[in-house]
Amino acid sequence: MFRKKKLSKMKQIATVLVLVMVLMMVCEVNTMDVTAEEVVIESISEKEENPWENRPLIQTTSYEDEYLGAIRLGAFSMPVCDAQDIQTIYMEISRCIVRVEMGKYAGNGVIWRMEEEGIVIAANKHLLREAAYGMVTFPDGTPLQAEIMAFSQEYDLGFLFIPRNNLTSEVLRECYEVRTKGRTDGEKVIQIAYSQENVKGYYEGTVEGETFVPEFQASMLETKCYSKAGMSGGGVFDEEGFLIGMIAGGEAEAGASVRESEITYSIFAEDIEQEYQSIDRLEIAE
Repeated sequence: MFRKKKLSKMKQIATVLVLVMVLMMVCEVNTMDVTAEEVVIESISEKEENPWENRPLIQTTSYEDEYLGAIRLGAFSMPVCDAQDIQTIYMEISRCIVRVEMGKYAGNGVIWRMEEEGIVIAANKHLLREAAYGMVTFPDGTPLQAEIMAFSQEYDLGFLFIPRNNLTSEVLRECYEVRTKGRTDGEKVIQIAYSQENVKGYYEGTVEGETFVPEFQASMLETKCYSKAGMSGGGVFDEEGFLIGMIAGGEAEAGASVRESEITYSIFAEDIEQEYQSIDRLEIAE
């Protein structure tokens, strides 16, 4: 009996000693003046001198950054078409055409330039004269308000402007600014206008040449291609998708109940560019 009690007492003493040692260790840790950050840095520095050198940088961008970056890279320019079938070519170049509604009038416009400040639309002056502001409907169906930017003194031409802050990612995914080039007599062309669903929006023809049109008091691109009322402001494109003219009118029979024509007159793309570059000499709309 005596030996069992002695062993039991020794176990109690050993237990007390262990608890005392643990308590001393805890107290020692609590009195150390070391922050968690220092401990992490010390443990990392033991493994490598500069732990962040080869690690990927995670960076966020704003919508504005992405838009400006795309502008500077030319990502919004109409690509050169290499398709063979007319329907595929039409689907590509139709992304350069918008519907323009100004007051009680409606027609088409061409996405002329996508600038850092916003989008510039070229359209016919006879469409834009009735109001200072209008609605532009983009290829994806999104309508955005636009304001008159300037009028040409030489041609049936004006420019609309939509500020960058009003644009949406949905609009930008579905549109291009046009690429332009001069005409070649006899080449095949595609004339297109903004098209509603299930309505044909393009017609095929050929370049006839340059002719002076008294009604417009200007030399214009003449094409042997069907056009009809409502196609004003649409585009005349070659088979690679380059814009060579913007539709202004056609040779319709006097007194005809249906305004349609097999001969179309358009403003040359190079004349639009010249007017755009000289925009400070245009009649700026008030």
